Amino acid sequence: MQTVFTNAMTAHVWAQQSQERGHSGSLSFEGDTLSSYGTPIARIVKGRGGPVCLLTSRRYSVTTSGHCSQARRAFAGSVFTVPMLGASGGGHREEPHNCRGRYAATVNHRANLAYLEKQYRQAKLRLTRRLSLYQPVAESLRYEAEQLAGYAAAFGFKRVLDVAADAAAVEAARAEREARLSTPAALARRERERAKRDARHAEQVRLQAADIVERVAAWREGKPVRLLPHETDGPRGSAYLRLKGATEVETSLGVVVPLADVLSAFERVARCRAAGIEWARNGEQVPVGRFQLDRIEANGDVHAGCHFITWEEASTFCQAVKP
Repeated sequence: MQTVFTNAMTAHVWAQQSQERGHSGSLSFEGDTLSSYGTPIARIVKGRGGPVCLLTSRRYSVTTSGHCSQARRAFAGSVFTVPMLGASGGGHREEPHNCRGRYAATVNHRANLAYLEKQYRQAKLRLTRRLSLYQPVAESLRYEAEQLAGYAAAFGFKRVLDVAADAAAVEAARAEREARLSTPAALARRERERAKRDARHAEQVRLQAADIVERVAAWREGKPVRLLPHETDGPRGSAYLRLKGATEVETSLGVVVPLADVLSAFERVARCRAAGIEWARNGEQVPVGRFQLDRIEANGDVHAGCHFITWEEASTFCQAVKP
């Protein structure tokens, strides 16, 4: 009996249940359970109207997602996307569903129904909030409604869905929301918000085109200006410092460190400059948050990883924020 196939062939042989096991390089099945890299992703179980496929609702890698699509295409009957797959013919673990040990003896249908009901409710909520629709509400609800109603019917649960009534309720909610957003006050508020966004965007564009002195000044004030090392006006692409809140310092390269550590390190830098000596990390460390100073030049310039901070920048900043 052949047991080694391509991925697509493995999915089709599993769907037919014509043999007990088979595999490709990354897709395999044992009994009714199909696995991707050893993780169960689909299972064929007996429903009231015949075999159905339970496909995992978990999200995995691109490759495993492709395996899930192959399983869906290969199975000719109903396919339900649910979190609980239940027992399998092999010794697979329940790990993908946050429960160590072997699969439960039976499928947790109530948990799966609760999941599908939640998906249906969320679909209605999304349609209520969406500004524009590409198809009628009832058609947009069709997939979630079929999953919930079909699963309930397949396993003997009573779930009455009136999609037409739900669609009408969604349409009414959408109309009410549109009416609220169309009042003169709401339109004026939205226009003010749009004007503010446009003004912020225009200011960002202006600052990005401004000279480096103006951009640095705007950055120190907390404005959303991006400063790259090669754009600075200091030597060798030096970094700048600004206060963030009351207890942190942010560099122009996006690193945030405690203010107390910066002030402590500055004292060491000041001593090196006063003595006219250079310091380099060699056993002894000068910590600044999660980072370390690598070198202090005799003139007080500092090297720390990708950062180069001039004495003038460090001195001006620390003198301004020192208690």
